[in-house]
Amino acid sequence: MHSVAAPQMPAHRRLPELDGIRAIAVTLVIVGHLGSTLQIRSWMTFSRYVSSQFGVGMFFVLSGFLITRLLMGEEEKYGTINLRQFYLRRVLRIIPPAFLYLGTIKVLSVGHLFYCPWKHLASCAFFLKNIFVGSVSHGVRAAPVGHFWSLSVEEQFYLSWPMLLLLLGGRFRLTAVIAVLCLSVTGTEVYEHVHHWLLFREMSYLHWFESIAIGCGLALVRGDRAWMASSIARWLKHGALPLLAIPLSIAAEVMPVGSTFKEILQAGFVALILNYILESPGSAATRFLGIAPIAYIGRLSYSLYLWQELFTCGDSALGLRWFEKLPWAIPLTLICAMLSYYLLERPMIRLRNRLHTPPQISVADQFLVTAPDTSGDTPWSAT
Repeated sequence: MHSVAAPQMPAHRRLPELDGIRAIAVTLVIVGHLGSTLQIRSWMTFSRYVSSQFGVGMFFVLSGFLITRLLMGEEEKYGTINLRQFYLRRVLRIIPPAFLYLGTIKVLSVGHLFYCPWKHLASCAFFLKNIFVGSVSHGVRAAPVGHFWSLSVEEQFYLSWPMLLLLLGGRFRLTAVIAVLCLSVTGTEVYEHVHHWLLFREMSYLHWFESIAIGCGLALVRGDRAWMASSIARWLKHGALPLLAIPLSIAAEVMPVGSTFKEILQAGFVALILNYILESPGSAATRFLGIAPIAYIGRLSYSLYLWQELFTCGDSALGLRWFEKLPWAIPLTLICAMLSYYLLERPMIRLRNRLHTPPQISVADQFLVTAPDTSGDTPWSAT
């Protein structure tokens, strides 16, 4: 028997509290990178609990959730998913700022600030950096494009997941997420021991799909009326576990467990927090995340993530340049992110909105379209 779909929140309504989560995620990335250059570990004693990869994992959970929610909302409203429109929106949102950054890095490499061969640039431009990592000779300053591994994972998710959603019936979607999650964990461990040289486990789509899948699963179960009415769902909304998830997520950084299990734990905790925030719009946590300065940082999070690499990931062994040191690194990152956001991202967002056309369904087809059975825009760009 088909489960009944729960009403979806408006797919394109921007939620300030989710911008707050984006702000926390990008802050974790920046602080983690600054800590890796040994600039802040001496005076920030809690830096051992701050992981840039945890921030990236938060983005992945958000991405899985938001993209799935948007696609399900479109399907519920129009009876189908317009893949062409989806990919067009992703291209206009992701590509221009990313290519602006890559172009800037190439110009700086001409001035011998970095070593940036075309093959490294190509792996970033085609979003294959998580596969073709590349290497440079010892003693050479590598171009700050290493973070494109996570953007590559995102793009590979955008390419594959909408088609899978469209192909699978509602009753099979959550089952597919669970199955792929299990395969991801198993496959990651196998590749780590058998083909570590080929797949680069820490950067692979296979490895990080665990976090993305948990976000997808959250969107799917929130779209299931029967699940949302269950006692478990009510307990997760109002119980103490969502609040405990915050310290548990931080504590997981130093737990004596394997990285795969740690990332699954953290992704699960992030999903609990996200569900709590969505179900408790008037709570203190939601109000805090919606504070204007925090939400503003969240809106800048994509540009901040792109540009922070230039200023926070210097090579300590070769000596940090002035723009890679505190206090300059923070304001320079913010200035570049704001320029990218206002001069490029916002015009592209307006263009994307103008080009958006909803799926057209004929009157005859409307009688053939069954109500979606859902058994039951990047983390920085899905809305």
